[in-house]
Amino acid sequence: MPTVEQRVDRLEYLLAEFIAHTDENIRELHAGLAELRQDAREREARTARDQQAWQRRWDETEARREQDRQEWQQWRAETEARREQERHESQRRRQEAEAKREQDRQEWQRQQAEAEARREQERREWNRRHAEITDKLGFLVEALVYLNCPRIFSELFPGETILRYTHNEVVRHPHDRGRITEIDVVVVGTQHVMVVEAKSKPRPEHIAEFLEKLRQLPEFYPELAGRIFVPVLASVALEESFVAALSNRRIYGMALGDETMVLVNKGAF
Repeated sequence: MPTVEQRVDRLEYLLAEFIAHTDENIRELHAGLAELRQDAREREARTARDQQAWQRRWDETEARREQDRQEWQQWRAETEARREQERHESQRRRQEAEAKREQDRQEWQRQQAEAEARREQERREWNRRHAEITDKLGFLVEALVYLNCPRIFSELFPGETILRYTHNEVVRHPHDRGRITEIDVVVVGTQHVMVVEAKSKPRPEHIAEFLEKLRQLPEFYPELAGRIFVPVLASVALEESFVAALSNRRIYGMALGDETMVLVNKGAF
């Protein structure tokens, strides 16, 4: 059995071990605490750096936002200014276009008025010249007809003597002195009276008018009673349809041939 001295030594040994372990633990504890404090300082430093970095980024973001806002406001102001300028420019161009259209309209109206005046003047001049040509043509037709009537009469009635040959004869009714008739050419033979109507522009209605005049002629020429009245309608040219209408009414047609005036429907009836 251990002695008291041994037990004391044992206790002293255990106490020394305990103290040694305790010191070691304390040292480790102090080291851990120091490490914790160091970690805390480092975390605080990192947190401070992070806060500074975040604040810097926030400040930069705010600065960019402010710059963007100012740039947007500037862009909007410039855009509004451009729009206003474009509106004024568009309004100016529209006013200029309206003024140009009005000027063009007035110029067009002026030109139209001048053109209408020229057309009216040309129309009057054409009517005047047409009237002159018609008169000359009518005179030419009458002259050609008058010069050729004796020959035409002799072709129709060979051997018959021509007793009277007149041009533009105006005859008054022997009993009704208010009635008169005018005949372009009258060729009076012993048995026939050739009555010639000259037209510069023959029309279908002239046929009926000529027949009505022919029907009344014996009243104006009682001295020619017993003679046969032969109607002839003459012109420079006669269309085939018009010649056919003359033939249907037993009226001779006289027109200009290759060299002189000829009957165009001789022998048609």
